Amino acid sequence: ATTSSGGDPLLPFSGPSEFRYRRRTDATARALSYRPEYSLALPDSWTSSAPSGVSLSTEAAADSGFEIVVVSLPNNIGRLFFQVVVELNE
Repeated sequence: ATTSSGGDPLLPFSGPSEFRYRRRTDATARALSYRPEYSLALPDSWTSSAPSGVSLSTEAAADSGFEIVVVSLPNNIGRLFFQVVVELNE
């Protein structure tokens, strides 16, 4: 296994996975935008175009005023980096 700078092993991944983040349900009224971005290799540039097989869905959050965005990855995605850009659009 490959080792990260902290000494913990980075294990190969197989199988579907998902990432979750919270998004305000009143984001538009607050002039907030949430944009998931992807990169196949660092330090390559980030893109908001999801790779093939990546899907987004939403579900209710336990806290009122928020929803959970679920980013689902297919089994064969390989290496993928993910970030969420939150912007205030005033």
